Amino acid sequence: MKAAILIGKLVVGAVWVYCAAAFFVSTLPLAEPSHWVFGIMALAHVVEAVAYKNLIQRTGDPPAGHVVQVLLFGIFHKLEMDAQVAGASPERG
Repeated sequence: MKAAILIGKLVVGAVWVYCAAAFFVSTLPLAEPSHWVFGIMALAHVVEAVAYKNLIQRTGDPPAGHVVQVLLFGIFHKLEMDAQVAGASPERG
């Protein structure tokens, strides 16, 4: 499962980079829809950060790092926090 989380984070990170680049390079393919994707992803990840507030607190770590990770990677970081709170590594599920 750890590999799936890593792949998911890489894909989400690539989407963030492409969508952000589309704001500066309007000749990129799908530049206009990328602006919408950026906004929708940002809104969804803010909602996730609020929804995962209790989970973030249960990790026992300083919350700022987890909030940033959720804002960037959403559900993929939640899976890692779930494993941390359960006392297992994500690869053991």
